[in-house]
Amino acid sequence: MTSHSDQLDGPWRHRMVHVHGQRLHVAECGTAADPLVLLLHGSTGGWFEWSEVLPLLSDAPIHAVAVSLRGYGQSDRTPRGYDPEVAAEDIAGLIRALGHSTALLVGQGFGTWIAWTLAARTPDLCSGIVGCGSTHPQVWLSKLMSPWSEAFRTALAPTVGRSWWRSRPRVPAGLKRFGPKRGQTPSQQDLTIEKIVKESLASTAPGFANSEAGARMADLMRDSLRAGALRPATAHIDWWTKPKPGSFRRWIKAVEKPLHDRTRTVLLVGDSDRKTPVELVRESMTRGVTGGGNSEVIVVEGAGHYLPLEAPKAVAEAVCERLHWLPRY
Repeated sequence: MTSHSDQLDGPWRHRMVHVHGQRLHVAECGTAADPLVLLLHGSTGGWFEWSEVLPLLSDAPIHAVAVSLRGYGQSDRTPRGYDPEVAAEDIAGLIRALGHSTALLVGQGFGTWIAWTLAARTPDLCSGIVGCGSTHPQVWLSKLMSPWSEAFRTALAPTVGRSWWRSRPRVPAGLKRFGPKRGQTPSQQDLTIEKIVKESLASTAPGFANSEAGARMADLMRDSLRAGALRPATAHIDWWTKPKPGSFRRWIKAVEKPLHDRTRTVLLVGDSDRKTPVELVRESMTRGVTGGGNSEVIVVEGAGHYLPLEAPKAVAEAVCERLHWLPRY
C-alpha cells in the first residue's frame, strides 16, 4: 500500500534505490557529484519528516537525500530486520548505492541512533552526525537501569504509559507494547495508530499540534502508519522502550566509541521537548559518550521533539554550518 507522502511535490526527485536485495525509497536534491547529506527519520515517521528541511538545502552544493527506512512508505517491507543494527547496514549500503564513500548523517529521534550505530560499525562512511531530539543510547540505557528520575518519568510517561513509571527501577517485564496484537481488527489497529499520532503531537511545543503544520504532520504520520509502517514503527518503539537485555547490551557495547573523529557530533534539542529533555541530551556530552572537544548541544527555543517539522530553519542552519565536515566541500 502506498503512502500519500511518497507523492509529495517539492524541489526533490523520488526514486527507488536497490540496497541488499531490497528497495528503499528516497527523495533527493542535487547529484552524486556533490557531497552526501543523508537524512534519517524517526520511529513513527518517514522521509516526509524532512519535507520542510529539504527545500532549505536544495540550493546548497550537496546531495541531500531523505530516505524512508525499511518497511516505511514505498520502501520494501521484510518479515524482520527492524532494529538499529540492521537499519545501519541498510544505510551503509544506501550510501554506497548512491555513489558515495561517506556522508554527513542527520537523524531525527531513532534516526540518530541509527547514525551512531553506523558510525561505530563503519566509521569511514560517517563524516559526522547532526542529531535532533535524541540522546546517546548509553545515556538512555543508564536511565532505564537506574532509579527513575522525576524529569525522566515526566518526559516519557506519555509515550509508554504511566504504569511503567510506577514499576521498580529496572525495565519491567509487563511494559505495555504499542503494536497490534495478532488477530486485531482494523478498527483496533486504527486506535493504535491514533494513539501513536496523539502522543507524538503531545511531544511537540505548545500550540504546534493545533497549527496547520501540526495538522499536516498528523495526517502524514497517520497515512504512513496505515499504509504499512505500523509494524516497523512499533518494532522500533519496542526496541528503545523495552530493550531485550542480551541484544541491547551487545549493541550498546558496539556504540561506545561512535566516531573515530570525536569532534564531529552536534545534538539539537527543543526547549519544550518532553520525550528527550534538554538535561538528558546534555548528559551525552558531560559523560563524553558523543565525543567531546568541539561537540555541542544546541537548544532550539520554541520547539519540541520533532525539530525538522517544528524548526526546519534551525536544522538546516545546523547542517549547513557543518558541511565542512564533508570531503570535497
